[in-house]
Amino acid sequence: MKICPCCKRPISLQIKVGGQKRQRLFDYIFAHSGGATSNQLMNLIYADDPDGGPENPNVISVMVSQINKKLKPLGYAIRGSGGPGSTYAVRREPLSLSLAS
Repeated sequence: MKICPCCKRPISLQIKVGGQKRQRLFDYIFAHSGGATSNQLMNLIYADDPDGGPENPNVISVMVSQINKKLKPLGYAIRGSGGPGSTYAVRREPLSLSLAS
């Protein structure tokens, strides 16, 4: 059983975000409540790539954006701290209620 890095409560479900690389990225960030840098994530995701993966670390931002679309309905989001050496971490987000008329 995992512990939510935001609220420190046990989580019994496995959050699936789709795609092997995206899942690996999410699981790593979720397991490291202190966050993870883009370099750490690039090394993790592309460790088994014979070419070392893309040179542009913006692929992390793209993956995070894709993952956040899956996390939003669950009340979570991955947020970056911003600036040089910034880290990505999972945060609890307030659920927005959609009122249909």
